[in-house]
Amino acid sequence: MDNKQEIALLKTIAARIKEARELTKYSIHEAAEIMGISQGELRQIENGIDVDAIPLYAIQQASKAYDVSVDFLFGCHSDWEIAPEVRRERDFLSHIQAKLTKDQARIAAKLIQQQAQINTLTNAVQSLAPAIQTISDALDSFQQANPEWIDLAKSSPVLSSVSKAKLAAQKAVLAMVRQKLLPVEMLSAYASSKAA
Repeated sequence: MDNKQEIALLKTIAARIKEARELTKYSIHEAAEIMGISQGELRQIENGIDVDAIPLYAIQQASKAYDVSVDFLFGCHSDWEIAPEVRRERDFLSHIQAKLTKDQARIAAKLIQQQAQINTLTNAVQSLAPAIQTISDALDSFQQANPEWIDLAKSSPVLSSVSKAKLAAQKAVLAMVRQKLLPVEMLSAYASSKAA
């Protein structure tokens, strides 16, 4: 190995020691104490100052302190965990996280679909209920102007159907107001139409 390759390798080691410390969330003070070196020496190692003087014991201590393999510190691979059980746990957690993300996306899509259905239903009740009320009011006015109409054949089923539709519309509006899908003002529309 020529001098340039050696310097590049030592810079990699320095960078990986710093990366491993950051991954374990140790402060410089904590890491230096665990490794048995001074903070200044660790800072020099991590910053690549005087890289040709990184002692082998510091590399060994970093491997133990951060629970990383020496291969990781030498840049041979990017898998920083030394213990296979830690790797398995990380992979399992990654799998669980991916599944959770997928489930959350599916739930969000379902909620969006349900919200669209609720909006459609709300708009239908909001427009249909007043239309039924208008028909009922018009029929009441027609009856008052033409009292003989009530005695005509088939007038009773018409009145009954309009009355049932009006009651169903009022119940639908009331239920949707209770669920806060329609404003309370929708109820007052019925009260004002009854008064008229």
